Amino acid sequence: MNTRSLLLLALFIITSTWVYSQDKYEFMIVEYNHSAKHQIVVCIDGREFVTEDANFLNQKESVLNSNPLLNKIKEYQTLGWEVITFETLPGENQVSKTYMAYLKKKKTDKK
Repeated sequence: MNTRSLLLLALFIITSTWVYSQDKYEFMIVEYNHSAKHQIVVCIDGREFVTEDANFLNQKESVLNSNPLLNKIKEYQTLGWEVITFETLPGENQVSKTYMAYLKKKKTDKK
């Protein structure tokens, strides 16, 4: 085996080990719609879909109050989920908006 072949083989082994050892994640989208419905929608890793009414925790129900979304994210953070980013989408009028939070959680090996 010549030096070039040996180097290519070593590179292949190192690369395949690195790819296999990359962390695997579950992903989640939490959506809060600032409309009259005040709903939170949660999609978890392509297998779960949950819709629930926003919980204002005795605060004023308002299209300007985003605390239900923030509280829901904190709830998932206690379960090991990490926020990747937020996104705001315009709604039907100037006040109505949809807020999206994207989260991830490292998958645990089930061996």
